[in-house]
Amino acid sequence: KLQRMRNWRDTESSVISLLRQQHAIAENGLDDFRVMSPEAMIARAADIDSTLRRALLWIGVLSLVLGGVVIANLMFAASASRSREIGTRRAVGAAGADILRQFWPEALLVGLGAALAGTLLAGALIGLGGHILGARLALSWPVTLGTMVITTTVGALAGYFPARRAARLPPGVALRDAL
Repeated sequence: KLQRMRNWRDTESSVISLLRQQHAIAENGLDDFRVMSPEAMIARAADIDSTLRRALLWIGVLSLVLGGVVIANLMFAASASRSREIGTRRAVGAAGADILRQFWPEALLVGLGAALAGTLLAGALIGLGGHILGARLALSWPVTLGTMVITTTVGALAGYFPARRAARLPPGVALRDAL
């Protein structure tokens, strides 16, 4: 590797001398060109790749947090608009666990639907990007399945608390709020 570095430095100085001569640059003049070693180009590409990966990670985290907030708000609104139903079911003997079993699967389905929609959208965008670039692009199935599990889990967690709140609502309060 050391020999390769010496060869590169010799080649670099020869290229710089030749370019300065061809461009008629004076001894103290500024170069109007730049010579980069392959190692420097690889390091620069790695820096750019690392930055892009970090940015995509934070965009994904932000998307999951916002998705969780949307699902939680959706479930809070669903339980509020169905308070008459909840109160009636509680008044005729439904336990809190029954109400929880009614609302929590809805949140799971919303999370799963969001995961499927996101996967389909990603697949379509990758297909379109591959067509535009004229390159073969592919989904990473382990990453795709992992994000689907995470999205569904976020939906389940975001929907659990509104479902639990609806399940703990006393029948009289739920019926009164519905009127």
